[in-house]
Amino acid sequence: MVKLATKSGPAKSRKIIRLAFISILANFLLAAIKLLSGIFFSSTVMLADAVNTASDIAVIVLLLAGAAQTEKRLISKEAHGKERSNSVISVILAAILFFVGIYIAYRAVKGIISGVNGTLDAPGIPALIAAFVSVAVKELLYRLSKRAAIKTRSNAMQANAWDHRRDALTSAGGFFAILGARLGFPILDPIAGAVVCLLIFKVAVDIFLDALGKLKTDGFGEETAGEIRQLLLSNKKVLGLKDAKTRIYRDKLYVDIDIFSQEEDSEETARGTAEAVYALISETYPRIGQFVVHVNPAAN
Repeated sequence: MVKLATKSGPAKSRKIIRLAFISILANFLLAAIKLLSGIFFSSTVMLADAVNTASDIAVIVLLLAGAAQTEKRLISKEAHGKERSNSVISVILAAILFFVGIYIAYRAVKGIISGVNGTLDAPGIPALIAAFVSVAVKELLYRLSKRAAIKTRSNAMQANAWDHRRDALTSAGGFFAILGARLGFPILDPIAGAVVCLLIFKVAVDIFLDALGKLKTDGFGEETAGEIRQLLLSNKKVLGLKDAKTRIYRDKLYVDIDIFSQEEDSEETARGTAEAVYALISETYPRIGQFVVHVNPAAN
């Protein structure tokens, strides 16, 4: 039996997973520093940025789960069930982020009102230092992720790199807001905190919509399954279809099939048959997420 599988290699996944763990650790430490500086040194923007950084951890964990999933057969019921469970967790996470964002936004509005009334104190110097450290670490993570994205050709890692750059710019905004507050304009801190809250809401909505799309995962209907069967049998080397598992994952097609070919075929010829079958299916259904085909001798 010859098996042809089109999916990412384990080396690529390991690189993504390794960098993801580094990012998780760095973001965890940053979130803790920002949270403490926001609470003990009266900085609304640092509180908001702490939540924003914590949301990055969740996004990276989802990326990590996706990279690990590439090593599995995504057609299986077990993998499908895990994906749906992860999607439910993502929905819960999005809800938590949304409500925490509302709380931070409430504090920001109170701070703005206090600033207008002249009763708002400027954040302490440790909050300013925390913002500077965040800019430096996030820029470093951006450069590491960008380099990894180029080496692995991972769109997910590329997106994660730009998330780090966006966070570096966000923290830079927080740094200048705190600096401005200490120079005599304390209202800048809660205003910047309110802006960061908008980013938190955006992340919550993105996670929710992504999870919702993954929950809308369906198998193929009889008509489409019949079309795939006809495509397979149109190749003269395909004598029959032993088994087929197909499903739609968001807008992509995942296929796992067993076919019968000529009994006397060599391994090289059988591989050629598998590649021809993949070419047939991908020409009609170009958005293939994963394609696995097993070529069995007709005698089986």
